[in-house]
Amino acid sequence: MEEVNCLNMDLTFEDNLNMDLKYADDTTLIASIFELLQLSTTQLEKSCEKFGMKVNGDKCKLFTEDQRNIILDCLAIGKANSFVFLGSQEPGTSNDVKRRIALAANAFGNLKKTLWSRKDAGIKNKLRLFYALIVPIAIYASETWALTKEDTRALKVFENNCLRTILGFTRLDRIPISRLHKMTGRSYDIEVMIRKRTLTWFGHMCRLSDDNLVRKSMKDDFKNARGRGRPTKRWTDLIKEDTALPIATAEKYAKDRIKWRRLVDTKWCKASTGVC
Repeated sequence: MEEVNCLNMDLTFEDNLNMDLKYADDTTLIASIFELLQLSTTQLEKSCEKFGMKVNGDKCKLFTEDQRNIILDCLAIGKANSFVFLGSQEPGTSNDVKRRIALAANAFGNLKKTLWSRKDAGIKNKLRLFYALIVPIAIYASETWALTKEDTRALKVFENNCLRTILGFTRLDRIPISRLHKMTGRSYDIEVMIRKRTLTWFGHMCRLSDDNLVRKSMKDDFKNARGRGRPTKRWTDLIKEDTALPIATAEKYAKDRIKWRRLVDTKWCKASTGVC
């Protein structure tokens, strides 16, 4: 399959715009052929002019491995090494994990004085709010991650630091992780949550029709040139590890929603670090 080229654009209105359409922002054009991306960009620019809008070329970014440039308003669009699309940073899981942890840590810190430090809130209420408000920020879109050991360690460190704060401890107290989890009543950690979400999403993808774009993205083999050394683990490799099944067999099981849920409830604990 050919490389995917992506152009992220911000659209701005002219001051004299007088129409029902009030706002346009963050338009993304995707093409597997570079020439089609230039064509789509030109067509978008012409369509915007019809409605009194102008594409802001300074805010446009091009993400591609192709050495050629995309021309907008007679100027070449600047290139970017990464971009945020639908809340996730692309490419690479590690960069997205770091970004999600930073966002979750910021949200957690904003509530430190108003919630986590209050003694009248109660530990149970604090934990419920933590797993309802903060953790979803940290693991947003985690079902699509191909986690490395370092990524997993960073997520666990974040969770354990937050739990220490909620319980009123610091690192100097040297509370063992096992005792920390026992005090909070949690039978599993953030890694297990992500693994279960991944298997659940895999089952959902397998039950989609073959012409579905999400289904195609899982089945397509992106044959890029491999560098030296051991190749990084793919998303499907983690599925095989968690289920202890070949991908073809896992897909067959996933066709039955009830059987797949039962398999997930048993396999994801066995594939975790033993906290279940």
